[in-house]
Amino acid sequence: MNTFLARALAILILLGVMCALPALSSERDVGTSQGQILKLGIGNPKALALGRAYTALAEGVESLNFNPAGLARSNSREFAIAMTDWIDDFKGHYLAYSHPHMRSNIGLSAAYFTLDGFDVRDANGLPIAGSDIFVRMGFVSGAFAWSLPAERIFLGSGLKMVFEDYAGLRSTSYAGDAGLLWQRDGPWEFGASLLNISVDAKKIPWSARAGAAYSFPEFVTLSADLIEDRDSKTRMGFGMSLELPEAAEVGFVTLRTGYYAVDNQGESTMGILKSFNLHRTPGISFGLGVDTENSSLYNVSFDYSLVPLGALGTSHHLAIKFRF
Repeated sequence: MNTFLARALAILILLGVMCALPALSSERDVGTSQGQILKLGIGNPKALALGRAYTALAEGVESLNFNPAGLARSNSREFAIAMTDWIDDFKGHYLAYSHPHMRSNIGLSAAYFTLDGFDVRDANGLPIAGSDIFVRMGFVSGAFAWSLPAERIFLGSGLKMVFEDYAGLRSTSYAGDAGLLWQRDGPWEFGASLLNISVDAKKIPWSARAGAAYSFPEFVTLSADLIEDRDSKTRMGFGMSLELPEAAEVGFVTLRTGYYAVDNQGESTMGILKSFNLHRTPGISFGLGVDTENSSLYNVSFDYSLVPLGALGTSHHLAIKFRF
């Protein structure tokens, strides 16, 4: 009876958060915030492959920009390098490190994006010959997470500094994060986070997330997130991961796919999507992960995600993580 009541309470709390978030939506705020790079999910191909449905699954150094409470679920030191190839030569690089101590964990991260050859236009929108600018932006962050004695509830918080430089027009902003995870003995996991909390909400788009995950015995995990950004409407994300049997020479291989409720982005030009008649379906994503505990490979894991962006192109995300 106690187990039933605990599950019912968790579901009611999650539904309450999900019902409350849509009231915060504000379509008139679209495009009014700086710090848009915080919404790209850099450094976490897993989350992007799962349609951003990662709040309840957050674990280790990858969790820093989705749910800082996930830091406390890692018992080893972790160092991650990630690269993002976005659209129109917009590229990003990411570094992160986490260090455990007893039931707590400290995490540090830094991201840097660049866009070269961005053309300059006049008041009529016509390109000015021989004129282009260099755009750069990024952030640095630190987080602290800890687990309660039973190691079923995890809490996390963090601070970040965001900088942007548009051909000499520079700005710097500060924000904070907070997160919660509830990991039960059964197949259910729940999570919630409030990210990019700033004194001036117009400078950085805060994001509120609530999610749940359900694992079938051993190899299949389903996840769902409700995501509310200050400058856009409430959106849903869904993900599924399939872990293949361990291979002696490779380790664990995980296949991932997801759906994130984006606006219509036009028809994708990727041939493989056309082959499966998915080129008119926005919001889908795919991913692959390889995780090995082979000491000769220094406990390395590789994660890759492919996120079609319709007529805008396709983004690619790659991360390599070392555990030691």
